[in-house]
Amino acid sequence: MTIAVLCGLFIFGILSFFLLVSFISAIALAGSASGSVSLPKEGVLVMDMSKMTIEEQTQEQNPLDAIKGGTVSTVGLWDAVSAINTAADDNSVQYIYLKPDAVNMGMAHLYELRCALEHFRKSGKPVISYLDNATTGAMYLASVSDKVYMTSHLGSTSMFHGVSGQLYFIKDLLDKLGVNVQLIRHGKYKSAGEMYVRNAASPENMEQNRAMIASIWESFSNGIAEGRDITSDKLNELLDNLGLNTSEDFLDAGLVDGLVTREELKGKLADFAVKEKYEDVQFMAFADYASHVASLAPAAKRKIAVVYVDGNIVDGTDVQEVAGDRFASELAKVRADNSVKAVVLRVNSPGGSVLAAEKIKAEVDLLKEKMPVIASYGNYAASGGYWISANCSHVFSDPVSLTGSIGVFSMIPDLSGTMKQIAHVTYTPVKSNKHSDLYSMMRPFDAEENAYMQKSVEDIY
Repeated sequence: MTIAVLCGLFIFGILSFFLLVSFISAIALAGSASGSVSLPKEGVLVMDMSKMTIEEQTQEQNPLDAIKGGTVSTVGLWDAVSAINTAADDNSVQYIYLKPDAVNMGMAHLYELRCALEHFRKSGKPVISYLDNATTGAMYLASVSDKVYMTSHLGSTSMFHGVSGQLYFIKDLLDKLGVNVQLIRHGKYKSAGEMYVRNAASPENMEQNRAMIASIWESFSNGIAEGRDITSDKLNELLDNLGLNTSEDFLDAGLVDGLVTREELKGKLADFAVKEKYEDVQFMAFADYASHVASLAPAAKRKIAVVYVDGNIVDGTDVQEVAGDRFASELAKVRADNSVKAVVLRVNSPGGSVLAAEKIKAEVDLLKEKMPVIASYGNYAASGGYWISANCSHVFSDPVSLTGSIGVFSMIPDLSGTMKQIAHVTYTPVKSNKHSDLYSMMRPFDAEENAYMQKSVEDIY
């Protein structure tokens, strides 16, 4: 028995070793395959939004995902726009085939991607779109195309109804849990903490959200109407009366140019590529093409640094968010680099910590003393995101970027009701001074403490 077990363990160890070596080799091959892209001499550039997503920065594909297959590539907005601009002058790219159904990106990313596609069309090359299911984002992207086709198969679902948002309020739930959220703020439009202290939106919050939604929809609806040669009034009438339900409705409204089956679509794609049959058409995945274009970027002695402020502004050195200490250090390194002659501060942040934002802003101001610092806004540059960039040499925003949100708030929960009524735990403070347990969250603020907190908020404001 002992010898049998030892032999079994020995054989298992050898097999495990070979499996491990094979696994590592597969990862290495997948990594090298993703790094070297093979493109046809002539072909169609495919933008299938179910297989890629557009975010602020390109992310390398995980080799393990490459082995499993069926992954979604993440292409940075800059790389995506650069790839489309390059494709406009690239003789190997015949046209762009756009499949926008599963598009999932921020409003500003949609806007900038559509602008790039519009620029591509000016080169004389077409953009051809095909829709299975229409959404607002998909219709906005597709409307820039020379031709828009839609499935003739039954079951196509329309989710094209305009732009909307939801405001959630959990005060009633917190009341049931005995949680008393103490909100101290300056600025009646600074509504971030309202969900904890109200069960419905304030008039100011509704006013600003309605203005935001109306502004975004105006930009989107005008783009769709112009692209499809209808009026904005007609488009709004169709949506308000639920006039876009079936594929035939989209065709009748002039939002698509034809209804086709998958086989009929293949024939049209071959025709645009000037090929006798679909099998002769060569296709290039957009993520691969964007990676190829990025690899061709030349080295330069004089550089423009693009610094991404992407995420929540937090204290400390966190690498996943815009951490104040880490980010200030990175900006100091850029300032010390004599090869950098200008900086683009790309802001895609809802804000966050005051102290962290102040540290970053101080470094941005020092950077500006040495070179031009240009702010470029993504999906949002709100609150602290606006604060750190407002003093830049120039500030540029997309029409649909959410910015502003100027105000300050502090929020401290009082959990004494929760502890007593829900958990049945009592609390007895032991302290050296009158207000030692100010932030204990085990009692509400008294009048002095509330005024103390309000003064801090006012000073920051």
